[in-house]
Amino acid sequence: MVIYTGATTAIESIEGVGVSGSVVMTLLAPHLGKGHILYVDNWLDHFTGEPKVKPACVLDYNKKMGAVDRVNMITSFVDCARKSTKWYKKLFFHLLKTAVLNAYTVHRKLSEECMPYKDFRLRLVKELIQEHPLPQRSTGGQPCVNTPLRLIGRHFPSFVPPTDAQE
Repeated sequence: MVIYTGATTAIESIEGVGVSGSVVMTLLAPHLGKGHILYVDNWLDHFTGEPKVKPACVLDYNKKMGAVDRVNMITSFVDCARKSTKWYKKLFFHLLKTAVLNAYTVHRKLSEECMPYKDFRLRLVKELIQEHPLPQRSTGGQPCVNTPLRLIGRHFPSFVPPTDAQE
């Protein structure tokens, strides 16, 4: 096994790929010809900073990873995982986020309505609360009004316009 530690590492010089390409090819030598696929992010000429002709593996990676990067971008704005959360709760919320995003994607394909993802999530929550209200429990206090939408005013985010001091 070869561990790259900089200029002191014995690297086989390969014509046409430059120093960084020679480093990569030397490190990959034990794995070449065995059916493995290597995905890399960029291939630049370090002397000029200009992009080189990208190898097929880079083009394949970029083509395949575009959708994953987009999903990560969309769901990152609504992340609800906490550091102290147990792994199974993180898994549950990840699967829930994925299911909501899939529902949003299907909704956009089947509906004429163009709605931002944030609005879709809020609408989904409101409709779930309407469809499946919490069961009434008697706790001895004031009677609860059976309107699950009573929570809208205090519990759902809404736009707060900036004050004069903030502008």
